[in-house]
Amino acid sequence: MRIAKAKPCPFCGSTDSFVERMNLSMWQRVCNDCFTHGPCVHDDGRDLSEERAEAEATREWNRRKRRRRGVDVGISMR
Repeated sequence: MRIAKAKPCPFCGSTDSFVERMNLSMWQRVCNDCFTHGPCVHDDGRDLSEERAEAEATREWNRRKRRRRGVDVGISMR
């Protein structure tokens, strides 16, 4: 399985992040500089392998919008 490269942290811009197993069925990517964590990936009874869980956590991390000064980029403030 191919694991995509993690994008920089949407809050501090750091490229130093890792996937952490939160409990027996939940993983998430965490920024090693500001400790922001990405969306949780649950196995939902699928018995995910470590590699698959890391790939899904990275995909979810990469989907988030980058933030600037507390405002989501790309959202119109009309």
